[in-house]
Amino acid sequence: MRKDIDQAGLVVRCIQSSNPTCFDDVTVWATWCFIGAHFAQASPSAAIEAFRRVDLADIRQRAQRLIMGESGRMAKTATAISILLAQAIIDEDKAA
Repeated sequence: MRKDIDQAGLVVRCIQSSNPTCFDDVTVWATWCFIGAHFAQASPSAAIEAFRRVDLADIRQRAQRLIMGESGRMAKTATAISILLAQAIIDEDKAA
């Protein structure tokens, strides 16, 4: 993340626009991965606006419930957050 200061700044602004209480290492990394995959060619304002429409705290809680099973972890938390984030934003874009 140190090598791409612009994207790091965008990650911070996206998280702030969604839910500023979500600054933990896993959510920051998941947001970084999501932006790199889905907003690499988009304007920063488009990414920030997309994040404004979702609640990262809710997505993080859903990811935690999904990855934990009776016998252990099903997936990494960052991966689950990235997937749920993609689902929420892509579904929201389709509805608009």
